[in-house]
Amino acid sequence: MAAQTTATLSKLLHGLQVRSVECVLHFDRPTPIRPLATATVRGLAGHLLKFAHRAVVRRFFKPSHQGRALLAANEGQDFGALAGYKPSHIPPAYLFEAVTQKPSCSDSLRVIIRTWDSDGELISAFREVLCHARGRPFGGFDRNMGREPSKVERVAFFEIPDPRCTGDHCSLHPAVIEFLTPLRLKVSQRFLREEEVTLGHLTEAAVRRLNQLSAVYGDKTELDETPFQVAASKVREISRSLCWIKQWGFSSTQETEINLSGPIGQIRFAELPGVLADLLNAAALFHIGHKTAEGCGQLRLLG
Repeated sequence: MAAQTTATLSKLLHGLQVRSVECVLHFDRPTPIRPLATATVRGLAGHLLKFAHRAVVRRFFKPSHQGRALLAANEGQDFGALAGYKPSHIPPAYLFEAVTQKPSCSDSLRVIIRTWDSDGELISAFREVLCHARGRPFGGFDRNMGREPSKVERVAFFEIPDPRCTGDHCSLHPAVIEFLTPLRLKVSQRFLREEEVTLGHLTEAAVRRLNQLSAVYGDKTELDETPFQVAASKVREISRSLCWIKQWGFSSTQETEINLSGPIGQIRFAELPGVLADLLNAAALFHIGHKTAEGCGQLRLLG
């Protein structure tokens, strides 16, 4: 059963055609880097795309704001009808993830840009527009460094190998799930507090996230949640050190503040079966819960 479950998970990931690059943005001076700074980079990229690639914005970046459903890249069908989602509920086809989430003051910011659109158009568009970013903290970089503009590399990109599910079913003894950014899981119309989050909730959120992305952007491979929940019910929690972080962002599109608050920290388990380790490692590529496009729900598995 474990082999079949992991094979399905591997097929789902392959169908999503995940592409990742590491983007290093250089500033003209030391700049405060706050938690969830990737939301600002995402906003910058979206703003630049509006002028350079309007079709990309309509298809992938803000489907709900555009008032239309996305178009399926390969089939030319309405994504809302295709996958059963309203335009406002269609998940983005991208993610901006900070390499480190610790507040700092630096002259650069390292961000992983991860996309899962079928033709790879998003990665190319993001690279193009970010390489032409202007204004503070980019402005004045040439003068301060005393170099010619043509020789200054404001933004550098590095390719990251395509992720794959290993399927080795290795259990972790013990295992730690760490939430690097606020986790926003909603149950019964409210968000879970730090003392309420369980492995069952995380398993449900991971399966839902992967199935949703597969239905909209992949080959429609669907995971059965049951074997994962059966495995999760047998796992014993040892300890947890979670704290609630109040975090707010601002949407220039909606002209309002966005609540990005949620628990961060670690939950420690006596053992994590391999089938769950595979699932959570896969989900870590896409984050889980609400506001993933703003950077929430970033997790990693330690063992």
